[in-house]
Amino acid sequence: MDEDDPTEVDHPLQLPQLADSGYGEGPAFSAAALSCANEEFEDEFRRKMADRPIEEIVKPLTVEVMEPSTRKKSLTDPTRLIKKLFVKNTAIVEAASNGDLDKIAKLLSLGCNVNATDRWGWSALSMCAYGGHLAVAKLLLEHGADLDNIDVDGDTPMQIATTRGHSEVVILFDEVRAERDRLAREQVAEGAS
Repeated sequence: MDEDDPTEVDHPLQLPQLADSGYGEGPAFSAAALSCANEEFEDEFRRKMADRPIEEIVKPLTVEVMEPSTRKKSLTDPTRLIKKLFVKNTAIVEAASNGDLDKIAKLLSLGCNVNATDRWGWSALSMCAYGGHLAVAKLLLEHGADLDNIDVDGDTPMQIATTRGHSEVVILFDEVRAERDRLAREQVAEGAS
C-alpha cells in the first residue's frame, strides 16, 4: 500500500507550509491544518447524509447474489477441501486490498475465513476501509465480517475509513452496526420472554 504524500494534495484544502517535526524527518502537521481538514470531512459527511434519496435510506443492505448451483456444496466435498488447503489464509485480505469482488466471492464460497488477518492485524474489512471499496465491504459484512477488528496500530475498520475520508464506507459501517445492535436487542428480548 502506498501512502499519499501530504505535500501533493489534489484537494481544495491547501495545507500551510509544514515545519520540521523536531526529529529531522519530514513535516509535522499543525493543529490548525488538521482541524480544518476534520471540519471539511464532517461537512462533506453531513452533506452526503442529507442528500441521500429516501429509497437509499430505507432499503436494506443487499448485494447481488449469484444463482446457486444445482449441486449442493458439502463441507466434506473433497475437491472443495483440497482447494481450501492451497489457498493462503490471507488471500481474502489481499483480494480486499485490490478491491477484487469476484475473487472475494470465490474465496468465501470455498469457506475462507471472512475475519482472517495478515501479520499486522489487518482484516479484509480493514483493507476495504483503507481503499474505499464499498461493494467489497458490503459483501464481507453480509458474510459476518467483524467491525471491531483491531490492527497492530489499534485502529478498527471504522477508524480507518474515517481517517481516509471514505464517507460512503463510514455510512455503511454505521448502518450495519445499528442493524446488528437492533438484532441483538431483539434476540435478548425474545430470550427474556
